[in-house]
Amino acid sequence: LFKIVRKLQPSSCVELGSCVGVSASYQAAALKLNSKGKIVTLEGSEEVATIASETLSNLELSNSSVVIGPFHQTLMEVFKNSDPIDLFFNDGHHDRDAVINYFEKVLPYLSKNAVIVIDDISWSPGMKSAWMEIENDPRVSASINLDSIGIALIQANVGTKEKFVIPL
Repeated sequence: LFKIVRKLQPSSCVELGSCVGVSASYQAAALKLNSKGKIVTLEGSEEVATIASETLSNLELSNSSVVIGPFHQTLMEVFKNSDPIDLFFNDGHHDRDAVINYFEKVLPYLSKNAVIVIDDISWSPGMKSAWMEIENDPRVSASINLDSIGIALIQANVGTKEKFVIPL
């Protein structure tokens, strides 16, 4: 995630599943090195979100914020209040229907050249199914399957679709 953020130079990142703030910290640190961008990370557990906030604060990553509450209650407000989202990282709800639902919901809020990263795509049959549906979606111009992580590129006006499998 750090390298993706450094290379792509996103302005707006949204993460589902803060946990204790490790992945958000890597993204926020990369944004800080880029001298631009912010990340909003969502966490359902108040106790865990508090740790995530402390982690980001201790690292002096002021370009980040933690939103606490169930995704179905907080997600749309975050989308509506964000600049067009350049990077969307879903590591929060490992269920086929939820992953597809969040994919559909984020699409209207993405920038014209956005990246979606989904963790644990091989974790369960449901997650495998969700990833296959996303990588085959006509709005996805390219996909990269890293076995446990999936990366989907959303680009406007791309005529061809590419799929890569790189098991790590």
